[in-house]
Amino acid sequence: MRMSIRWKMLFWIGAPVILIYSAMLGLAMTRWTSQAHTRIETNTTRTATLNARYLDARLGGIAQIAKSTTDILQLRAALTQKELFKLVRDNVKQDPLVYGACIAFEPNAFDKGTRLFAPYAHRDQSDANKADAPLRTLSLGEAYDYTDARDPQCEWYVKPKASGKPCWSAPYFDKGAGDILMCTYSMPFYRRDNAGVKTFWGIATIDIAIEGMQNWAGLEKPNQGFFLILSPNGTFISHPDKDAIMKESIFSRSEQQNRPDIAALGKKMIAGESGVTQGISLTGEGEQWVSYAPIPEVGWSFCAIVPEKQALASLHEQVRVMLLALAATLVAILICILLATGRISSPIRKLAKGVRQLSTGDLETQVSIDMPDDEVGELSVGFNRMVGDLKSHIQALTRETAARQAVESELDVARQIQTTLLPRVFPPYPDRHEFSLHAMNAPARHVAGDFFDFLLHDDRYLYFLIADVSGKGVPAALYMAVTRTILRNQFHHQVGDPGKILQATNELLAEDNPGAMFVTLFLGIYDIKTGDLSYCNAGHPYPFCVKTDGTVAELKSETDTILGIIEGGEYHTYHHTLELGERLILFTDGVTEARNGEGEFLEEQGLEDLLNADAGDLEPKPLCDMIVQRVVDFEGKGPGHHSDDVTVLVFQRNQ
Repeated sequence: MRMSIRWKMLFWIGAPVILIYSAMLGLAMTRWTSQAHTRIETNTTRTATLNARYLDARLGGIAQIAKSTTDILQLRAALTQKELFKLVRDNVKQDPLVYGACIAFEPNAFDKGTRLFAPYAHRDQSDANKADAPLRTLSLGEAYDYTDARDPQCEWYVKPKASGKPCWSAPYFDKGAGDILMCTYSMPFYRRDNAGVKTFWGIATIDIAIEGMQNWAGLEKPNQGFFLILSPNGTFISHPDKDAIMKESIFSRSEQQNRPDIAALGKKMIAGESGVTQGISLTGEGEQWVSYAPIPEVGWSFCAIVPEKQALASLHEQVRVMLLALAATLVAILICILLATGRISSPIRKLAKGVRQLSTGDLETQVSIDMPDDEVGELSVGFNRMVGDLKSHIQALTRETAARQAVESELDVARQIQTTLLPRVFPPYPDRHEFSLHAMNAPARHVAGDFFDFLLHDDRYLYFLIADVSGKGVPAALYMAVTRTILRNQFHHQVGDPGKILQATNELLAEDNPGAMFVTLFLGIYDIKTGDLSYCNAGHPYPFCVKTDGTVAELKSETDTILGIIEGGEYHTYHHTLELGERLILFTDGVTEARNGEGEFLEEQGLEDLLNADAGDLEPKPLCDMIVQRVVDFEGKGPGHHSDDVTVLVFQRNQ
């Protein structure tokens, strides 16, 4: 795209201004981001710490209800059933966080005629989140045997009885009584007989409902966030997703997201640590800020969470405002620059007009500038002088054109000589039906650096190669002729070993190579009887193999050093057994580096796609024709107008 000097000046002045503004915005964003992160960390840490302390105090107060109940029972041992039921109802009403209360007596301890007696009061399950919800009462012994140590549901009774110490139970579903997911604080109580002997009498409990805790516990939510509560084993006790409560844990989320850092965070939380972290997701909804603190009363961990996207929303809005202000300022600056550059570039446009007239063949054109003392004035004087000189140069150019035509004629002869060096008769061995072979060479100039060759040795081994000499034109063609001669000579000295052939060839080429030219080459030796292909690759593109089932794959191996540059290089021989009907496609980089009008390369993938789509069961000759035609179509320049030499060799095993 053509750009006038006026717009170039606008660019070179405006671009630094934009860069300076961008740098200022970047520094401001860095500072704002740091401040935002500090603010988020402080707020989430405060929320987690305060809520954990608040919940710990609330649960401690709830535990005190059970302790007060045991004090009453131990002072007033002769309470009636009616009084006991009133006592548990009063316990539930003391705190909206309390879901239920129970006084569970040892078997036959309250009434020898009644094995299990446990007055229990709880809120109506449908209104459990309301402080004034109606209460229901029952004897828990009629619902299930709470003394059964085999039932995990009875942990609230069995564990404190065995230890003699009050404790919080793990969250559980109280089936048959409260019929809700809950956590229970249990306090054992005792009675003394007339002799002062203390006997275990039962357990006083306080239940709190797990589900919906975040809605009615009176906790402060983080700004634009939410919170979680973990049990001592990492299970979600409170979670914005109700389906996750008591069904998932922080460790299961770690496995689902394949995030070990979440598991590491969970270990810190259940260990009673506090802290803050960034860049993880406990809900699978983007990265989050997570601050956590312990609830010592029950061994839980409180976790305040703020999604990073929401936390940084104000920062993003601030950046948008800054960008709008920057854009308005830049527009004003660019308008001023545009006006100034218009006046400066006016004489340059006059000079450009004179150049256009000259380009039409008007050798009498002259340019007059109003300000002849500046650089543009000097340029106009030089332009006028150039017009006069141009007339004399045209005659010299005519003579040079005639000389160039003579050189091109000589190059045509050189191309004919070079063509005689390459095999020209196909099929080369018509009486050999074990294999088929065809090759093509299309030079980029009159003479080319690409070449191919093949030779049948002892009626059993077929030598074939493809090579690409650095550069183009006559130097490449001469170097190609030398390389071909050396290789043909080495075929008879290093029989059957491509690596040794190329190693010896490299030594001869590298001995005297002042022009630092080099050759990439692929050499294969095919055993006609066994189908074994031994080969060596000296920096050449990998050939493609087309299997009988149409599968296309590169014949890959370790690539050795290019020929002619480094003396003493090592070259290795590799082996591949060709299947019946398998075709081997050798090519130079003129195929894969073909470029279309948009500057795109055909590349190995383009050739592979062509072979996958159209190779089918084509014989070597039509397959060569198809590949060369694909290069022509891709470049869009027509036959004989390649950007680089194009050479293709196709070999097929028939028997």
